Amino acid sequence: MTFSVPPAKRSKRRLAVGLASILAPLPVAAVLLVLGLFGSLVWVYLSILVSILWIPLLVVGVVLLARPPKTGWHFNPPPGWPAPPVGWSPPPGWAPDPAWPAPPSDWNWWKPAAP
Repeated sequence: MTFSVPPAKRSKRRLAVGLASILAPLPVAAVLLVLGLFGSLVWVYLSILVSILWIPLLVVGVVLLARPPKTGWHFNPPPGWPAPPVGWSPPPGWAPDPAWPAPPSDWNWWKPAAP
């Protein structure tokens, strides 16, 4: 019996927001800087402001891309087994108590988390 958790998928929305948080402010700041070179100094100040605000956006983007996604699966004990605590999953090498009844042959060990 294997009790490994099914692999989690990173959402496309999380990937898009992470990349946009990192990359989007740079061209905006560059355009504002160029506008400031040929026009009002207000554009230069806005470019500096966007550049300063980019630092927290960079942190948010890196966190969104680096943090592992939630698995979205819960351990599903077979009939006759005690209910596990909320959020519990079998550690590596875990084996059920031999006194517990055998699970059905087609038992699904993991069920999707409720939305």
